[in-house]
Amino acid sequence: PNAKARGEAFARKRRRARVGGVCMVIACLPGACAHDGGPSNSTSQKAQNTEGLSKEEVNRRSTKYYVIFGSGLAAMSALSIAAVFKKHRRLSFGPLECVSGQGVLWMGRPLMCCQMHAHMQFPEVEAAVPIAPSPTSDEPGIVVPSDGGPESGVDLIQTEEVAKDTEALIQRALLRQEDKMLKHGVWMKIRKSLLTVLFFSYVGASVGIPIMKATTVSCSNGFFWEDHLPFFGLLCITKTAELAMYVYDPTLQGDLSLVDFGLKFFPSFLGYLDGYTDATAIAIASSCDDPTAQRLAWWMTGTYFTGVVVGQWIIVAIIAFRDPTHACFMKLIHLDALSSCISIPENDKGRWYAVNLARTFGEDLPQAIQQTLFIMYVKKNYFMVASVAVSIASSTKALIDAVNRAAIALGADVAGAGTWARPIAAPAYSLSADGTLATRTLPSGSKWLLLQ
Repeated sequence: PNAKARGEAFARKRRRARVGGVCMVIACLPGACAHDGGPSNSTSQKAQNTEGLSKEEVNRRSTKYYVIFGSGLAAMSALSIAAVFKKHRRLSFGPLECVSGQGVLWMGRPLMCCQMHAHMQFPEVEAAVPIAPSPTSDEPGIVVPSDGGPESGVDLIQTEEVAKDTEALIQRALLRQEDKMLKHGVWMKIRKSLLTVLFFSYVGASVGIPIMKATTVSCSNGFFWEDHLPFFGLLCITKTAELAMYVYDPTLQGDLSLVDFGLKFFPSFLGYLDGYTDATAIAIASSCDDPTAQRLAWWMTGTYFTGVVVGQWIIVAIIAFRDPTHACFMKLIHLDALSSCISIPENDKGRWYAVNLARTFGEDLPQAIQQTLFIMYVKKNYFMVASVAVSIASSTKALIDAVNRAAIALGADVAGAGTWARPIAAPAYSLSADGTLATRTLPSGSKWLLLQ
């Protein structure tokens, strides 16, 4: 009987706890109570709008979320280093190298404190053979079989051909890339689907979050910091997907060093933030009672809709979506490191220019000018200042990328990186321009540039 009574009493307490919890949830819905639980209208305003935050509370919250965002960026930095090491099996910092299976090397020699194999024997490196053109052959392409047959071979290009016929090298790189894409057709479909999901998630978050949180925005303090966490989470997910594709994508031609990868990967964060910060700037301007701010908000909304939503996310997106290499579509989602590892055909360079120029003249410049006017004539809001800085940096980077983008993927092993020379002592096959395949023997001592 006593156990039964205790059980009934416990059940009553649980029911009361459930009812109390439901009441607390209902009571703390937006507009029902304040942060401190009081019913007054002033504290209710604090719960819904950043205008009521004191300066001390703003500073305390800013410090808290600086730590959160900084920790996320530090984690992304560590992941990027791990991705480069996973792909290359080594990291280079000038004369200091970290090599998988060997430890830490200084100028090619292992450091005793960081050597992984104390008795590891380092093979003697054969002296490099001077590269010189063959004096007896004028044919641009030769295939030497590695296993005795013409199907499994490597391309040989005379050193003088590397300097003379850049167009042939570009075409060769594009053909190799196309072969990889055809070979991995299933992966290409998966990659395009993944990029499409990331694109629509980016567009939805950039526009949806500022609209959903517009009621909590104030002219002086902008958004609550926690309102930016969903977009920051999407940024980290997108960049993690970029790192994964960089490591495991079998169709990529480019091979970036740690420095080259960092110069592409980290500045692209600003481009990714640009569309979102422009939308938050519109919400901040709309929350101000100043007539100038209201007029600027309308102009900012109009230029954002025409230059970003219609210009980039509809027109340019349709153009980039038709790119068979996906490089332009990656650039539209700000996957800059990944897009730089893909060769772009000359007839598709127009898509690349469209993506970058539309961002500069359709979004960055108009928004930066209007947001600067808001700072000068309405209020110096730190969110608005950050948005202007992001717009200027993104615009500069877009112009640089549009002008300096080469057709061949950055770091591709085509003519320079990853090439070496050695004497050839094997039967060779000569392929002429009309498709004729002939057998020949290279003269003893001829030097050729070998492209793997």
